[in-house]
Amino acid sequence: MRKVIFHYHLFKNAGTSIDSIFRSLFASGISQEKEFPEGIKRNRACVKAWISEQKSCLYFSSHTAYLPPPRFLFTRVLPIIFVRHPLDRVASVYEFESRSAGSDFGSALARKTDFSGYLNARLAVPLDRQCRNFHAQKLAFMYGERHGPDIVRAEKAIRCLPFVGVVDRFAESLMVLQSWLKREGVIGADVVLEPQWKNATQSRKYELDQRLVSMEEGLAPSTFSRLLEANQDDLQVYQLANEKLDRALLGCS
Repeated sequence: MRKVIFHYHLFKNAGTSIDSIFRSLFASGISQEKEFPEGIKRNRACVKAWISEQKSCLYFSSHTAYLPPPRFLFTRVLPIIFVRHPLDRVASVYEFESRSAGSDFGSALARKTDFSGYLNARLAVPLDRQCRNFHAQKLAFMYGERHGPDIVRAEKAIRCLPFVGVVDRFAESLMVLQSWLKREGVIGADVVLEPQWKNATQSRKYELDQRLVSMEEGLAPSTFSRLLEANQDDLQVYQLANEKLDRALLGCS
């Protein structure tokens, strides 16, 4: 049975750091990154074809691949995904996009307005999920719409996925990830997944609680309340991911 690691690299969720860890762990040529079209059926078909074609590859990563991981007769896909406190993530997205030279909507908006203006503009777009329950939508792809709304499907995904990391508990998440991958036999018994930060924003030097307090103090109460209301599903996702990590850490001790 061939086993491969597939990293569902969610934007501003420590994905570049994870990719860097595995690129340094695996030899050149067995770590690949690729992006895919938005249509769900085509997206999943392309992901499956990619894994099939790259027969020598052990580690795959994509910002745009949709869950669930593809199934094969003789290949097992081991999915990795990280979640983050949704408000902390939104602040990181703004910080990143305000420094970006990109021409996309988010980058152009961030360069010409402050954080409050950025939030209000993005939250005014009903289908824009970058600042609204981002994780719940991504995790919900694991199951079809017949299973219920995004939050129901996201909760089910967290329960069923073999690994869900938490960005602000990166070292602990790596301990759990390392233990699982060793049990699966895809990394050696002597391998240690060392935390390293790549593409991190400057505010990373502060603790999460400090960052959240600073955000609330820096925004108008109406804007902060609007952001909080728009991320109720994601706050629930974040709590469930932390609870899953707590249980997994008991098995590592």
